[in-house]
Amino acid sequence: MEFTRRYLPMEWEERWRKEKERRKRMIEEGGEGLERDNNELRQIVAYNNSKMGLKSLGDKTEENDLRKTEIDMESTSECMSGKGFGDVGQHVCTYSSRTFHKDIFKTLKELQNSSLLTDLTLTTENGRNFNVHSLILAAVSGFILEKLNEINVFQSWNTEGKIKMRSVLIGSEVDEVGLQAIIEFAYCGDVSILNKDTITQIKTAAEVLKVPRLLDLCNNMDTRCEDQCPKIEQDITFADVNLKNTLQSIERMWRDKVGCDVILEVDGTFFHVHRVILAASSDYFRGMFTSGMKESHQNYIALPFIPSCELETLINWSYRGTLVLSWDSVFEITCTALQLQFQPAFLLCLRFLQEQIHINSCLDVASFAEAYGLSGLLEEANDFILRNFREVSATAKFQDLAAENFVHALDQAISGYGVTAINGGIFISGGFNCKYVCLVTMFLYHPESGSIYLADMSNDRAQHCMEALQGCLYVAGGVCNMRKFYTDQLACEVYNPVTDTWTDFASLPVPHVGAASAVLEEKIYVLGGYCQDDYSESGLVHRFDRGLQRWENMGKLPGAVTDIKACLINLPQHFRL
Repeated sequence: MEFTRRYLPMEWEERWRKEKERRKRMIEEGGEGLERDNNELRQIVAYNNSKMGLKSLGDKTEENDLRKTEIDMESTSECMSGKGFGDVGQHVCTYSSRTFHKDIFKTLKELQNSSLLTDLTLTTENGRNFNVHSLILAAVSGFILEKLNEINVFQSWNTEGKIKMRSVLIGSEVDEVGLQAIIEFAYCGDVSILNKDTITQIKTAAEVLKVPRLLDLCNNMDTRCEDQCPKIEQDITFADVNLKNTLQSIERMWRDKVGCDVILEVDGTFFHVHRVILAASSDYFRGMFTSGMKESHQNYIALPFIPSCELETLINWSYRGTLVLSWDSVFEITCTALQLQFQPAFLLCLRFLQEQIHINSCLDVASFAEAYGLSGLLEEANDFILRNFREVSATAKFQDLAAENFVHALDQAISGYGVTAINGGIFISGGFNCKYVCLVTMFLYHPESGSIYLADMSNDRAQHCMEALQGCLYVAGGVCNMRKFYTDQLACEVYNPVTDTWTDFASLPVPHVGAASAVLEEKIYVLGGYCQDDYSESGLVHRFDRGLQRWENMGKLPGAVTDIKACLINLPQHFRL
């Protein structure tokens, strides 16, 4: 999925920040009492669940592609999360991608192949030049690291925004094959040209340029156990380990501010970073540093609209490939990752929102997903709400929501109406309004778009039956208005959705108010109900035959019933008479 919104819904972020401040104030004011109330509530819910045979909402058995480690927070942090998200705020999760080291070095190699952000030229004695990123080579080569420490990196950019390429002449001991092998090792973690014919050249280059891990690879090449695993599997394992070690070396240089070529300033906080690493992690910074913008040649860049804590988290991600997430920070980090186009980090945030969703956080997840157009996340959040509706509806946040947050409300309050579904639409007829007046209305309802009014019935009615038969809607029974009182409605009519018209058909022989109805074998059955004139309940069953256009008396129910519903079930053959 691509996210190309130019403007982000800042209104939602502001509401979320205010909600966090409100929660913190309540914790500070409520203190231990608030946490005690939450614990008691959780105990009551757990007890009820155990009695009903329900599983805990926190149970998770599905294995994830991403590795996550749960870390219990200190007791002071547990209090900070008391009211807002309950027990989910008592731990944080560290998410990491197993392929991060491969993905970032693949991008770095693409940048090197395109000569983007390369700042160092390595030249062999025969005049062959190789443009590389000094940071990547310094992560494997002690020789290049010494050179990097000697220069002022911030002088590597001229006033025209172009890199002043630093050049290092490699001695005669290192030939083109050896230097090419070192560059491949730095970007790929292995050397494809390493064999018995080139091992001497590559080993010499590794010794001169101080690449100990490549030197070890050469020394161990002849001692690999061919019987234990195929060479292809060994090469993959060696490459993974070497890329992880190279990434760790880059992180150490970042911590020591070695080779950092740009400073990002956010609200008085300064971050020393490497352009090439941010460009490999973020499409936003890649565009900033490689597209000729003024920031591409500035050593100091101010980012006034980016929160410093979230930017620091994403910078850490760029060097480590891990994200530390909790419900107190995940929404802000997700917003910033989306805004700055840290796509892999953004996807990890979505995984946290999906996997750690809880009854106290699901409504926030749904609101966030809707605000940012994340249809997949919104669907999962809504599914979670429906699966756990009893618990979610008991939360204070749910009770503060307006009904319009879930479905489009009806245009007016009605009761005693007839409703049925046909052709994917919900049709509602008649009923009482708020003044208990019987209505003649008929409308098509959709939860998202609301009500579409159709042709009115010929007769007002409420507490009636409505059934779908052969593409039409049949209404029968109920009561109708008579001055200040009601009387039995015996008239029946049928609605054609294609022509939006009503047609009368045979009237009921006796009243059926508040009766049940069903369609069986292309015939409409009306069961029970009462008579409005004398309030007598009836167990009579009448059947309308569409072919004969008349009502037939089918006998009585075992007893008089009213205000009931009927449905059809398919009985096994041995239960049938």
